[in-house]
Amino acid sequence: MPAVQLALQHLGKQPAPLRNYELQFHFADSKCDNAKALKAFFEAIFYGPKHLMVFGGLCSSVTSIIAQSLKAWNLPQLSFAATLPALANKRRYPNLFRIVPSNSAVNPALVKFLSNYGWRRVGTLTQLEERFTEENDVRIVIGQFDEFSAAKVFCCVYHLDMFGLKYQWILSGWSETSWWTHTGTSSCSAQSVLSAMEGAVSVDFETLSSQHIRGVSGRTPQEYKQEYDKRCMLKGLGSSKFHGFAYDGTWVVAKALTRVMETLKYREKYSAHRNFTVTEREMANMILQAMSDTKFFGVTGQVLFRNGERVATIKFAQFQAGREVQVGEYSNITDRLEFAGPIWFKGHERTRDHTHVYPQRMEISMVLYSILASISVLGILVTIVFLFFNIQNHNHRVAQMSSPSLNTLLILGTLLSYSFIFLFGLDGSYVPEGVFDALCAIRIWLISIGHSTAFGAMLAKMWRLHLIYESISFRKRNIKNYMLIGIVCGLLLVDMCLLTSLQVLDPLRGTVKEFSLEFDPHGRDFAIRPFLEHCENIHMNIWMMIMYLYKTLLVLLSCVLAWKTRHSNTLTLSHSRCTWISVCIAGPLSVIGAFLALLTRDQPNVQFCIVGVIIITCCSVTLSLVFIPEIILMRTDPDGASLSKQFHSAEREKESERVSEEKESSTKQTDSSASSSMTLISTALIDLLQSDNKYLTMCISEVFIYVIMLIPEVLYLAALPCLFVLFFNVDECISLTDVFLCSVQRRLSLQLPILHHAYLPSIGGVDASCSTPSSPSFGAQHGQEPPSFTGMVHLTDMK
Repeated sequence: MPAVQLALQHLGKQPAPLRNYELQFHFADSKCDNAKALKAFFEAIFYGPKHLMVFGGLCSSVTSIIAQSLKAWNLPQLSFAATLPALANKRRYPNLFRIVPSNSAVNPALVKFLSNYGWRRVGTLTQLEERFTEENDVRIVIGQFDEFSAAKVFCCVYHLDMFGLKYQWILSGWSETSWWTHTGTSSCSAQSVLSAMEGAVSVDFETLSSQHIRGVSGRTPQEYKQEYDKRCMLKGLGSSKFHGFAYDGTWVVAKALTRVMETLKYREKYSAHRNFTVTEREMANMILQAMSDTKFFGVTGQVLFRNGERVATIKFAQFQAGREVQVGEYSNITDRLEFAGPIWFKGHERTRDHTHVYPQRMEISMVLYSILASISVLGILVTIVFLFFNIQNHNHRVAQMSSPSLNTLLILGTLLSYSFIFLFGLDGSYVPEGVFDALCAIRIWLISIGHSTAFGAMLAKMWRLHLIYESISFRKRNIKNYMLIGIVCGLLLVDMCLLTSLQVLDPLRGTVKEFSLEFDPHGRDFAIRPFLEHCENIHMNIWMMIMYLYKTLLVLLSCVLAWKTRHSNTLTLSHSRCTWISVCIAGPLSVIGAFLALLTRDQPNVQFCIVGVIIITCCSVTLSLVFIPEIILMRTDPDGASLSKQFHSAEREKESERVSEEKESSTKQTDSSASSSMTLISTALIDLLQSDNKYLTMCISEVFIYVIMLIPEVLYLAALPCLFVLFFNVDECISLTDVFLCSVQRRLSLQLPILHHAYLPSIGGVDASCSTPSSPSFGAQHGQEPPSFTGMVHLTDMK
């Protein structure tokens, strides 16, 4: 009421034609009761005087029920406080105009505001809504409720911890100062509500323009506000949110009616008909058209109607430190959003509209890849050196005994295995998607063929050694190279069949495996979803089981043959000991590494480290134990003469054992055909012979026990030259080896003095000196009795 009275006062001071007319209002208080509103409306129509317009009402429900009946009475209506969006329906309310913006007028401003910050996922919290919807992971919440419910809402927000960095509240459609101080029905204090409200943004139509422009009344909005507050103070009335719209609405009514009256005067003056009349329907349409054409700057900003709705200015304010600070303004006329101040966000970064998930590839560490790749390069270079050495010395007697063809295959297998490390460390971050699919196939071909080639060569070596070790004479086993190479080719043929079937029937392709979300430990509103690229196919488990079973059987067979030939004392095949040691080391390591790689598929760095270290270890140990002893033997015996002498000595030992067995057999036959007078002597001789045989068996067992005890020293002896060849010169390595052999021989001679002097020479043992092992004289053994038999004769003579 004070705003309308102030408008009427200002209208009376305006120039013509406004001052030529006087607005008369018939006031009725409906008290927001629909029945009372209808009663007052009908009484005004019935008792008169004749009304031209309806101005009001304050409540949306009263405005709605009056507006539906206005068409029958041919009366236009201008509302200054009803903000219900449903009143914009012109089919239902054709005669209704609103100078106050609708609550839906903030929607274009909200869309502009949300788009400015890139928020696309928004939730709404609406008052008096019977339908409920669920939205997951909502961070931007638009609250559409009045200030009376706000305290309860933000009390819940405070208890649920739905404020701060992760949430942004936008309060739409109302603006009331200090409403949070009225928290009588909530369980929170005003300070708790303010804490939950901190950073919230309110968006509402502008109730009083902030521009310092003199409007239609000749006053700025600020000057009008001073006059209005003074009038309210004098009358002891409180301020209303809609007083500015009531003031501008009065001006709209005055200007529209003045324009219609002036039009009617003009028509009556210049009409051809003397009795000019206007119907009520025509009068209502003229007033509605006049309001549609009204345009001026009022205390609430630019007054402009579009389809009966006010085109308003929307302001944005933020709660900062317990008070509202205007931060932006949106004009529906120009569709522009301008910021008057910065938007404050906790953490100095804008709130996200939902939990942003950032995919993160689980890739192999570049440092780890560089280290293992560098070691692999070094291994490849050393392997190439061994390859040239094997080709250059393939005719040497030492190389011939080690089968250079198998050594070449062994080198090729290790080269493929070393190359596998480079490709195994590559993923989608280094190669394109199409290339990664081809890389999956190349990987499995490299490792499978490399493993079969290397272990196939070792298996062929062990098989040849097994045949030689099980035979009585070397000449009974004439093993050709093509037989050994055939073993490797057979294994490769099995590999080719398996890999070809895999490539044709169920090829490996790059697939992505995603893991569970990992939220930011610092509380920021984003999460990381790790993903890993795998090489997989449809029947991955079946193919892996077949491949693992085949490779495990290959390794197991090699280890069995190596174990069965571990006690071989054949001097010509002394390098075989290094071969079975390498098989026993590389075989179990390769099987264990394959299963560990399968178990660590979801940990790329661990898997790559295990696979790389095991491949490098197996290849390095195998090459070192196969080729370094050959290099040492070639340096100590360049022409192979010592090797030939040892070879023939071994043959003579075999032959002497055979002759001794024949002589013992003939002696037994001669003793059995003696006279009965010698029965007691023969019985005594047999008893002594049996006891002597038991004693010899015990001594031989002790020899084998000590040989087995010396295996760790032999392993150390095999590893020590490897290190010295790599880091020092070969001469120092050879001298160190000779010193170590001497120490071992002396240790054996000191531990078994009686066995050493009495029995070792007879079974091909060594002397107490540090010289090389000497073979017993073959002719001497044929020319005299065995030591045990001589002892028996001496004992008989004493009796």
